[in-house]
Amino acid sequence: AFIELLTQGLARKDVSKIFENVTLVCFNYDRCIEHFLLHGLMLRYGIEKDEATKVVQSLRILHPYGTVGRYFSQSGQAIRFGWAGIPPLESITSNLRTYTEEIADKKALSMMQNAIAESEMAVFLGTAFHPNNMQLMAGGLGQPSSKRVYATVEGISEQNRQMVHNDISELFNKSNLQINFAGTCADLFDRYSMHLRR
Repeated sequence: AFIELLTQGLARKDVSKIFENVTLVCFNYDRCIEHFLLHGLMLRYGIEKDEATKVVQSLRILHPYGTVGRYFSQSGQAIRFGWAGIPPLESITSNLRTYTEEIADKKALSMMQNAIAESEMAVFLGTAFHPNNMQLMAGGLGQPSSKRVYATVEGISEQNRQMVHNDISELFNKSNLQINFAGTCADLFDRYSMHLRR
């Protein structure tokens, strides 16, 4: 559903523009998003891996806690997705942080916070709305006059959804923010497909 949403109405010749207005923030260490998008674009447009790689590399994917090795690398230092070997541990762990550790790269942190603050639409998929992560995303500059927010809340009780609503409103400094909830990611893309296209 995500690939369909991104590629709808986008001609093959314009595939390089697919991520022009998209920024992803991923609090997981894995590289599943990169892997999925690479292969999704290859299948959707019938393009070669090299071209799909360039397109996915143009997407701003922010990993505040780092990743388990690089997915793409110019220097050949990438760790293949699903590789059964054991790479040098330093190459995987040097970039990892836990949510209790301070994010050392202040420029990357500021980039993430500003991207969130400046967004006209924010979509929260499969997040637990952990207080540390919510705090980490706050503090960016620039708030558009209108903001649309969509969030999955599978496994979060009705009683706790009001707290999620409050946390998101606080994140964007908007007390009357319209937040649209759905259960799972599939539910969200199905229920709000037309909203997400605009």
